[in-house]
Amino acid sequence: MKYVKFGNIYNYILMQNIQK
Repeated sequence: MKYVKFGNIYNYILMQNIQK
């Protein structure tokens, strides 16, 4: 569960980077 949550946060950050 923790790993999945961490992955979700990482994915969110990646999306933000792509948006920039």
